[in-house]
Order: sequence, then structure tokens, then C-alpha cells
Amino acid sequence: MNLFYFTASSKEAQKHLQDTIHNNFPIQRYLHLLPNRVVQQLRSENAYVEVNMWGALPGPSNLRNWNKLQPNDRVLVYSQGKFIYFGRVLTKVHNPELAQIAWGTNAEGKTWEYIYFLYNLQQIEVDVVDFARFFGYKTNFIPQGFSFIKAEIVNRCIREFGGIDQAISFLTNNSLKATNSIFSNMIMRHGERELENSINEMDDDQFIEYINSINAEASIEVKEGLKKVRKYNKKIIDDLKKAYNYRCQICGESGMDRYGVSVVEGHHIEEFSLTQNNSPDNIMILCPTHHRLIHKAKGKFDSKEKIVRYHNGVVDKLKLNIHL
Repeated sequence: MNLFYFTASSKEAQKHLQDTIHNNFPIQRYLHLLPNRVVQQLRSENAYVEVNMWGALPGPSNLRNWNKLQPNDRVLVYSQGKFIYFGRVLTKVHNPELAQIAWGTNAEGKTWEYIYFLYNLQQIEVDVVDFARFFGYKTNFIPQGFSFIKAEIVNRCIREFGGIDQAISFLTNNSLKATNSIFSNMIMRHGERELENSINEMDDDQFIEYINSINAEASIEVKEGLKKVRKYNKKIIDDLKKAYNYRCQICGESGMDRYGVSVVEGHHIEEFSLTQNNSPDNIMILCPTHHRLIHKAKGKFDSKEKIVRYHNGVVDKLKLNIHL
């Protein structure tokens, strides 16, 4: 199963969104333009009278993604800073004539001829920053065009949440937004590093007790979802510690050599939150001293130069680096 998304933020796309996503398109009038295979698939979900649909312009990237698209794949609709719909792919068809009827042509005379039909379309509200953190993108991520989420991330969602539908349901839960807001205030009061390390050391029962303490009204779905996210992130950090032989990426030191114990910690390059950025690209392995220094002295990681630059101008170059 794949998870795709398409964007509809421009004035032109907003009109198309109104015509065939917000409102149903009267496909029954145009069944004669479709192959029997597609008509039968529409009938199978009682979508042969009216249907939701979208299309992609011709182009190598769009064609490649459209060819990858399969029935029962999931699709997210993005518009103006939020993901606003979530649904399933029913079927697809390459049909310039139907596309021109539905959406007309653009300034270059092209139409959105690589069509896909959607069903079980539901309205959602997921901020793009929350989406980016959850799926492992940088928080300045802006969806572009017609694309898909990496297979390994989709497989993680299926493995951890039981399915993509459950993961999206977790992200759209209003209780999660309230809990995130309270948690952000906790970070401001207690410090990111201290709270992050404390959470990593909790077992499952302690973590749920902690969530209850900051938001007693958080739903069971949110609590279980946060527990799954935390477990997954903890495993990523544990794997990275092993990969660096429990040494700090900045100074190369390890407590294992002299004391026989590991003291290195996982540092999130982008700010830590309940849903975190669960990509290894957002995690550094540091000794407690350098971890504290980055937080206290406002160290910023430069991914191009592989250095940490502090607010007073001091620079630390990574001594060890196999993943950033």
C-alpha cells in the first residue's frame, strides 16, 4: 500500500478542488468516455453517478507517480498549510477528454489528463508541521505537486499503528493537538534536554502516567499512539548509539572505554515535541556535556558543513559522522 498526496493551493487548483473534491463530479454523464474496466470499478463502490476525482498534468514525475498509483492506495489532499482530506484510490484512467470537461486547460493548453478516482473521502485537519514531524521531514517541509511518502515510512506506520488509516486518525485527533500544546509549554518551563531524556528513560506505564499528568483528557487513542511514536523514536536512537559505538559525534568520547557504561544521548536537531521528527537525519548522538552545551549555548547544526555553530561564534566540527 502506498500513501500519496497532492497539493491544491493556487487559485486554479482551488477551483478544481471545489469542482471535484469539495463537490462530487457527475461522472454518470461521461461513462461512455471510460473503458468498461473503469466503469465496473466505479460501480463496485456505487460511484458511477457522482464521484470525487483528481488529475495530474503530463510530465515525467507526474507520470511516474501516476503509474505507481494503485487501487486502495491512500491519498492526502494538501491546501494552504494543511492536509484537508484523506481517502482511498478507487481506480485511475488516462483520459484527456474527460479531464478537459472537468477542469479545462492551463495557460499552456495542457489538461490534467492522468486522472484518479477517490472514495471514502473524509475531511481532516493536519497542520503541515505536525505532518512533517510525524513522517520524518524537516519542519520547513512544503508539499509540492503530486508525490508519495517513502515506503519505509509507510511500512513503519502499518507496523506501529496497525495501518495508515489508524496513523492518520491519530494525527487528526483533537486531543493530540491539546496535548501537544500543553507539552510545548512544559518544554519552555523545564528545558528540552532534561524533559527529552526523562521521557526516554520512562517505561510504558510511566509514560502513560506522564501523559495523564499533563492532559488527563487525552483520549486512549492519543495515549496509545504517543506510546507507539515514542517506542519507535527510542529504537532509532538506540540503533544510532550502537552505530557510533556509544561515542559522542563531536568529541568522540565514550564512557564505555573507561567506566564500562554508556552515557551518550540522542539530540533532536529540530526542536523536540511529542510527535518528534522520527528520521535519523534529525538525530545526533552526543555526550551529556555537548548535549547540554548545544541547548544552553544555542548551538545550530549546519548540515552542509557538518558543524555546530554556537551563538557566540564558536564552532564544533563533527569528529564522527556516518549518517548526517
